[in-house]
Amino acid sequence: MNYCPAWLYDFIVGQTAADFLVNSLPIEAFAKKYASALSETYTEIDPEAVALGATAILEFLNEIKAGEDALDLLIQFCWFTLNYENHRGVKRKRKSLLATCFDPEKEINYNSDQSVKAFKAYVYADRSNVLPKMPVGWKISDEQDADLLVKMVDKETSVIDLL
Repeated sequence: MNYCPAWLYDFIVGQTAADFLVNSLPIEAFAKKYASALSETYTEIDPEAVALGATAILEFLNEIKAGEDALDLLIQFCWFTLNYENHRGVKRKRKSLLATCFDPEKEINYNSDQSVKAFKAYVYADRSNVLPKMPVGWKISDEQDADLLVKMVDKETSVIDLL
């Protein structure tokens, strides 16, 4: 089968939460947008699971009283997830001679609970100042070799996405 890489699933869960914070649409609209976009390349992704993960992340941000820093933490998490493999700062190789980091996996290695755990681990590591820092003013469109993500994030979201 052609399953989505776990890091990519974590990215869309974080991006769903970030989009919800800055827009006036239901979280399900963003979850469906990203799940549908990835389902064009990978085995179908459940938008409800994406929405549940994003909601759990937002609840965690509320618990830690992130306030105005919540959006920054979500954007930084997405940047970090795209660029690093783990919390030890191992850089993600987007392209090698025979593969890319976007290549499908043979088994499901993701779920919303793991995405929430990855986000929590990121926040605690970030607070300890042990992680690389996102460049000031970073945007997904600045990234090379990430066309799939750029297209997904830049695509307009509307109420129609809920249908």
